[in-house]
Amino acid sequence: MLLVGWQAFEIGSEAIVPILAAVLVAFSYGIATNYAKTAPKVEAYANAHGSMWVAVVIVLPLMVFFPIRETPSVDISIAVILLGVVCTGLAYLLYFRLVADVGPASALSVTFIIPIFGILWGYLFLGEEIGFNTLFGSVLVITGTMLVTGFSPRVLFKSRVA
Repeated sequence: MLLVGWQAFEIGSEAIVPILAAVLVAFSYGIATNYAKTAPKVEAYANAHGSMWVAVVIVLPLMVFFPIRETPSVDISIAVILLGVVCTGLAYLLYFRLVADVGPASALSVTFIIPIFGILWGYLFLGEEIGFNTLFGSVLVITGTMLVTGFSPRVLFKSRVA
């Protein structure tokens, strides 16, 4: 709410499902990452591979309720495959490797700053406005991320001085 501002109230009732989906995604990240902490150790590739197949199994039956409006072009098909394999698949490999290397809390913290970069790209490329509430919300997100990861600016400045 702090990042978006009061404009969130002006969206309308048609945004309820997407907002609930976003909340469910955040909830799922929290559950999955905490599970990864206690789950049996699995290689990053196997974890990413399994996650992608579980997503297919969950989404495929829902396709009946959302029929394709038109046959996708070759360009669109290639773009979807590249997004799925390269962007999501590669990101999952990196994410599960991070979970194994630095732990779930630090790995999950990467996702905390995604909204800040979304706002930044919107400002730079789409001319969207950044208000005081956005700056304040961004500071809160960065502060929370620093607290979760145990990052201290003092340690950063001490290493530069030494």
